[in-house]
Formats: sequence, structure tokens, C-alpha cells
Amino acid sequence: MDRLAIVEEHVRLENAHDLDGIMGTFGTDARYDDEPWNEHHLGCEQVRTYYRTLLRVAPDLKTDVKERHLSGDAVILEVIVSGTQCGTWRGLPPTAGSSSSRFAESSPLAPTARSPVNAFTTTARLCSDSSASSTSQRRYLEGS
Repeated sequence: MDRLAIVEEHVRLENAHDLDGIMGTFGTDARYDDEPWNEHHLGCEQVRTYYRTLLRVAPDLKTDVKERHLSGDAVILEVIVSGTQCGTWRGLPPTAGSSSSRFAESSPLAPTARSPVNAFTTTARLCSDSSASSTSQRRYLEGS
């Protein structure tokens, strides 16, 4: 499976809220970094706990890929992430309604196209049309 296909499969599994499937897109050295929140989830168990909590708190979480850009060493996605925060997330109470934000996500290519993604890192929000909260998922995809 090529790198773009792995990244797109990861997004599809997130949208399906398939935790085991999501974890299957990570390599053995799973890592999820959310830099704007200074959160670092190291290893499969911490990454699984992060996603388990996220999917519980935002049961309608959805990532909509708007643009795909390929370069010699990266896959870059422009996405809109939306959902309703129904439980406490990062110490913040549930929101009154759904929100969405547009993000750029990048996934550097692995040394071999058959390698799964090892790390996902949130970087920056491009713009916001959020109606409810600043806790929308921000992700930047990074491979090993």
C-alpha cells in the first residue's frame, strides 16, 4: 500500500470510529503529538487511550479531506475536522453545538512505501468556522 493510501485509510477509519483499524495504520513505534496542546502520546497504549477518549467525547467526529498534495517526500492533506464535544476534553466542559476547523496535515513518506505511519502530529489550524469550541481536533500527520 502506498503512503497516500495508508494516510487515506487512516482518515477513513477515523471517520468510521474504528479504533482497532486506526491503530493498525500506526507502526510499532506509535506516537501522536498534539503540539498546540503540548501533548505527546508515546507507544501504542497511549495512542489507543488518546483515540478511545477522543471518539467517546466526540461521537460524530469527522475528517473531510479537501485537498491532497504529493511531493517527493511527503503527503499533505488539507482537511476540515468537525464534531460535537459531548464530554469533558482537555479539562474543558462539553460544548453547546458542533464545530469545525480547517487544517493542513502532512505525512512525510516512510523509507518504504509499505511502512505504516508511525506518528501523527498536530500543527496548525488554517482558519476556523467553529461555532462552538476551540477544542476541534488539529492534526498534522507525520510518518517515520
